[in-house]
Amino acid sequence: MSNAQLMAVVEVDKEDRIICQRDGCGHSVYKRIHIVRENGRFTVLGSECFKLLYGSDDTGAVPLYGSSAGQLLTDAERQVLIDNTDRFIAMLEAQRLQLEHARALDLRARQEEQREREEAARIIRGASDALRDEERNAQSLALENCRRQYPGLNLATPGWQGLVYLEKLRILREGRGNRFTQPRTESSLF
Repeated sequence: MSNAQLMAVVEVDKEDRIICQRDGCGHSVYKRIHIVRENGRFTVLGSECFKLLYGSDDTGAVPLYGSSAGQLLTDAERQVLIDNTDRFIAMLEAQRLQLEHARALDLRARQEEQREREEAARIIRGASDALRDEERNAQSLALENCRRQYPGLNLATPGWQGLVYLEKLRILREGRGNRFTQPRTESSLF
């Protein structure tokens, strides 16, 4: 397309066809109307004339505005295209900027959500670590208390592991406020 630029591909209702502006053509077109800017001048072409002038099938060309599928124009947009192609392109530019702005806002919102999820995950990991530490401390205190209260017992045997577990639960319930700063010397189990 040398210095020509495909600006947009549009379509109109069949009864509202537009005349192809290629010299010598004059066909009416309604599907896949190509708006091309070349040397500062806009030209409205049908797909066959576009292919003839620029030597390629339009399916590979990517328009500056919209997609190569062709945007259906309203009656008002069609009239603007016929009356003032520069103004029509300005409308497409405004639509593109709006879409770009909406995408940027959406991206920012998704990034913020991602940051919030990561922060929540960090907090949960920290809370999980704190709970693991708290449980580990409670287990140590439970073993210490049971050894003190029941000297000579093998607390690792299955029958006595339940005793240590119950002491750990008691410590966890009572110790949440003081975070195990003061070890208990007696058990309330018996």
